[in-house]
Amino acid sequence: MKQKLDALLKKDLFLPVVPAAITRVIQTFDNPDLTPQALAREIAEDPVLTMQLLKTANSAYFGLARNVDTPNEAVRLLGIDKVRALVMASAIQACFHTLSSTKLEMVWSISLNCADVGASVATMLELDRATAYTAGVLHSVGMLVMHAGMPELVDKLDYRVHPASAERPQAERALFGYSYAEAGAALLRDWGLPRRFVDALEHQFTPLDNDRHEVLACVLNLAGWRARAEFCQLTPKDMAITYPCEVGLILNIDHDLMLGDIP
Repeated sequence: MKQKLDALLKKDLFLPVVPAAITRVIQTFDNPDLTPQALAREIAEDPVLTMQLLKTANSAYFGLARNVDTPNEAVRLLGIDKVRALVMASAIQACFHTLSSTKLEMVWSISLNCADVGASVATMLELDRATAYTAGVLHSVGMLVMHAGMPELVDKLDYRVHPASAERPQAERALFGYSYAEAGAALLRDWGLPRRFVDALEHQFTPLDNDRHEVLACVLNLAGWRARAEFCQLTPKDMAITYPCEVGLILNIDHDLMLGDIP
């Protein structure tokens, strides 16, 4: 699988090389003393990144009472953790701007929902909300990597198996030898993101396959399931059928809560 992933990332296409501004933002993940002002300055140094962030912060999804005009305002209104995750998402969108708007909008919608659900689950488990939110934002970037690397093959698979369906990872592994989980992890590893995010993405569909039980991967497993189920407009019955019961039991998360209105 590793050789196939390496070949995908080495293709001569518009796969992203991490911009210098994003490198600086990535380095802040392990800085416990980061201040809102310092993060805003890092973002403001890159006009394109600033534009992308403000566009996202002012989108209907966040429903802010007034427009955000500067990175400093974005950090103040949304907080360091959410802005940092949105910066990463904005950078990814910019890198894959040549892909279809439909694909980008699908990934963006599912990812933001996954981030919100992941943060809620993290709160229930007394885990770090910021880490869960960022992992949720990034969890499906592998879809974009694969579509950029082999668009015709991925388009053909899209007709057979919807990208957001529960069957998609298995279908991708059968056809390519890996799924968008591993492809996304490979990109984050190449970009130098902290290992906790790389591991969570890589094991999001198999969080119980080792003795350690990757907790963040378990959170992504539940949050991603919920986000994709909502995107596909599954009925309550179908949601109950596809619910990852074993992961929920490991995390001691209430089954009815995950199937209902998550706080």
